[in-house]
Amino acid sequence: MSRKPDKAARRKAKLKAKRVHAEQLRHQQHVRIAAALTDLCADVLPEYVDDSKGIDLVGRNILWRIGMVAWNIAVSGRKEIDDSSVGQMKLDAESQKMVRDEINGPVRKKYEKYPRFNQNNLFFI
Repeated sequence: MSRKPDKAARRKAKLKAKRVHAEQLRHQQHVRIAAALTDLCADVLPEYVDDSKGIDLVGRNILWRIGMVAWNIAVSGRKEIDDSSVGQMKLDAESQKMVRDEINGPVRKKYEKYPRFNQNNLFFI
């Protein structure tokens, strides 16, 4: 009897290795993006996150979303959030201006800190 694995077993092992490798790459990318977003939003972190009574998950969620919106705006090639996006919000003019400024701050910071990352090479953070 031969000790060599048959062709189907080798193919299964190869596919499993590819799947594991793809999952590891995806996890590494998530870690790099999370670090970049945390760095991007570090200036507004104290405004949204209050950890005095334990971990503030709501504040961190808001901050994460601000960072993601800012990152996506910058990656899409725009310099700032467009007025049509803010115009769809059911807020008064002052609140819309505040939201626009809160998001445009990290967008500008993204361009300063990560000038070489655009929509063509986002995945090489």
